[in-house]
Amino acid sequence: MKVLYLCPLIPALSGSGGKRAVYNHLTALASSPGLSIDAVAIDEEGSGEAWPADLDFISSRVYPRALPRFRSGVRGAVSAVAQLLSSPVPRSVAVMKSKPAIEEIKSLLSGGGYDLIVVDLLKAYALIDELDIQVPIIYLAHNVEATIHVDQWRSSSLWSIRRWFAAVEFLKTRHYENRLLKAATRIVAISSEDMRSGVFKKFSDKLYCWPELPVPQQRQWAYRGTKDILFVGSAKYFPNKDAIEWLVNELMPRINRLDPGVHLKVVGCNREDVAAAGGGGNTEFLGFVSHDVLLALHLTSDLFISPVVLGSGIKIKVLEASACGMPIAATGESLRGVEYLDGIACRIERNADSAAHSIVKLLNSPEALMGMHRGISAALQLATRQRQSLGSLLVHSL
Repeated sequence: MKVLYLCPLIPALSGSGGKRAVYNHLTALASSPGLSIDAVAIDEEGSGEAWPADLDFISSRVYPRALPRFRSGVRGAVSAVAQLLSSPVPRSVAVMKSKPAIEEIKSLLSGGGYDLIVVDLLKAYALIDELDIQVPIIYLAHNVEATIHVDQWRSSSLWSIRRWFAAVEFLKTRHYENRLLKAATRIVAISSEDMRSGVFKKFSDKLYCWPELPVPQQRQWAYRGTKDILFVGSAKYFPNKDAIEWLVNELMPRINRLDPGVHLKVVGCNREDVAAAGGGGNTEFLGFVSHDVLLALHLTSDLFISPVVLGSGIKIKVLEASACGMPIAATGESLRGVEYLDGIACRIERNADSAAHSIVKLLNSPEALMGMHRGISAALQLATRQRQSLGSLLVHSL
């Protein structure tokens, strides 16, 4: 079977959750016997990164984004406003419409021989949405895209430009999402929680679930008594920014009143990226780090925390922590669709007082932390054995 794989960003072991998810999907699909993969990717982040060397066995082509970044100065801001007012597609989709990439895809398809096209993430559909496609389309849905704009609308101040932008983008995204759902031969959700969304209700006859699971790390977490708490996430993504500001300004001061020895390490974010970050007690901002450094932090910190309550889809940060067998404290929203952690991870609410007491109690109980580690490791191994391979799911769903 020959697959044309459309990536809206360059896959990588580190970076955004989306990049890691695409990396996982390509790796999982490539491990299936009898599959040949050609990939077309857009450098959505404008990083100039090359295709990762460890995925060189996949024939790949990488193209720059079609629009300048919003934060790239006057040109980017003007482009964003013009696109918002004049284009029927959301900005995240317009960014993907690289003419050279689309021409390359047309050339590849004209040669024939493809058995299916995989659209990984909604915005990747922009690469083929105006083409006459004669082969099955598989949509790998990371989340319910339009709900992200709903959360952004709700979290913005009443008269802010961001609130207006989020409302317009919601309408565009919902319309575009529906177009892809209609065009797709099969829809594969990576979260059982998303499958229950009303967005997919009309398409239940072609909806499947392939639970997103991390690959268990060979090196596993062990208790060290550091009392270090780890959070991973970029403040460029507003659900993460909201979570970091709550961690730094509300939770950590309360934790440090109960136990001054507890420290918070924030990866993927700098102090100046969040508001009022000076009042967070023993907090260290590490910015972006290499994959090896991030793995070391997972292995040596005592607890991973995810107080994210906004956004949609599975939280890749939670999956990656569980891959190390790391004890986890998380909100119910952060645990959505991660069934194997039910009853094992410490569930917290966005109430700083109660969360602080639960976390300090946990950090001062080596037995509880080690028990959680054993439970998470065993649950992930069982879930991994029970999951169907991605290649098998795609082949047998057609």
